[in-house]
Amino acid sequence: MKSENMKQRKLYGVPMIPFGLLAGFVGKKEVRITELSEEGFAFRTAKKIPGPEKIRLCFYDLKKTDYEEMTIQTPEIEEGDPEPFFQNYIVWMEQVGEREQYQELVRKLLGQYSHYIQLKLTEDDSGVAEALTGYPAKLDQVHAKDWEEQKQMWFAEIQKAKKSDGEHTENADLHTKNMRMERCTVSGMEFLEFAIALDRLELYEQYSHRSLEDFIKYYWKKQHLGKYPLAQRRPDRLYIGNQFCSHLFPSDEMLFALLQKAQRESLQVTVVFTCQKESVLKSMEQLLQKLDQWCDGHDRELEVIVNDWGLAGLVGRMTSHLIPVLGILLNKYKKDPRIGFKQGDQMLLKENPLGLENYRKYLQDEFAIHRYEWECCGHEQEYPQGHNSLYFPFYQTNTSQYCPLYACCTTGERGRQKEPVNCPRYCQNKVLLYPDHLKMVGRYNSLFALDDTLLRMPEQAEQLMKSGIDRLVVNLL
Repeated sequence: MKSENMKQRKLYGVPMIPFGLLAGFVGKKEVRITELSEEGFAFRTAKKIPGPEKIRLCFYDLKKTDYEEMTIQTPEIEEGDPEPFFQNYIVWMEQVGEREQYQELVRKLLGQYSHYIQLKLTEDDSGVAEALTGYPAKLDQVHAKDWEEQKQMWFAEIQKAKKSDGEHTENADLHTKNMRMERCTVSGMEFLEFAIALDRLELYEQYSHRSLEDFIKYYWKKQHLGKYPLAQRRPDRLYIGNQFCSHLFPSDEMLFALLQKAQRESLQVTVVFTCQKESVLKSMEQLLQKLDQWCDGHDRELEVIVNDWGLAGLVGRMTSHLIPVLGILLNKYKKDPRIGFKQGDQMLLKENPLGLENYRKYLQDEFAIHRYEWECCGHEQEYPQGHNSLYFPFYQTNTSQYCPLYACCTTGERGRQKEPVNCPRYCQNKVLLYPDHLKMVGRYNSLFALDDTLLRMPEQAEQLMKSGIDRLVVNLL
């Protein structure tokens, strides 16, 4: 029974603790905790609860990065004043055993929450991360002077290490193997299909005007990896187009010239599209028809990477020679170079919707999609049944239709973004640099991070193959 004294008492506590820090359940119903003190707590529900039920509280411990739970078996619930859209309740902690446990959890939570608020008021984001996770905030002040220096810092040590391992010789020449280059001798690499991504105007032009031998030399040397073992391998396939920026797709004339050259050099081709706007629907339909006709005339099939569902539907409905592939923008999972500083269990980061058999079946039945694009992204991933392509060493973390690099170049402010019209392609010679230790860069309309694991340890290709990867795609920015 609720005593008159209890009804006269007033709860003085901290209001609206964030739900991620304190969750409450009355019976099986989730409720919002609206006030918290050592004497008790208040919560609200949309409708009145029928009677006293067990209450479960979940307190988040910022140090353990996990929840501590307690159950109130016989709560003393006092009905508060009704509001137009909800009913208030107060629970007074009267039971001796439960009261001590409850007060200990409350003190810990409020102490940690107060510390967090103090950090947010006195530190910037890096300082908060340093205090809570050990993030190296001081290293945020260390930047390369330009993009070339940044790449050299990232890749010079990798090439130097491989040179000392004796995995190549100074006079290795692509011509000596008649451009067959056979197979890379690193364990596992020889069994995987190997592709190179041509994703910007510079690479379209270089490939169109050079022999394949010279182009491969140029491609790797430009990234300070000219003597890296994989640079001696002839690609099996080219990826033509950009997954993130529509302004970097080649012109129709350039595209078909590249297709013809790849045909002469016995290279398979994957045509890469980003997310398409409604305004280009007609021109996209026409291009797909031209690609289909080209395939028909050359007795070939082309893979087409799709990054929006409308284009996926068009490819399957309009063409007979184009094979749709699920692109990076549609294959969503957590990717961020700062994940390593996060605390708590990260096992769920390995999973994404493609692990569900019914989702893969939907993709196959609805869009005829059997291949999925992935990226090396600094943590372990689970690859589904089917065909899986893996990009390395760069992976995308963010993409904006309203280009931040364009905003910086035209307004001087990253935040004043708008869609580029007649894009001048500043990204051909400009990037956004980030602290060295994050291994990030802003290129095109996206942010990319570097995962050099496979460059440093190419022997891991064998394990990737066992995990479900059957194609490697090099995307040196």
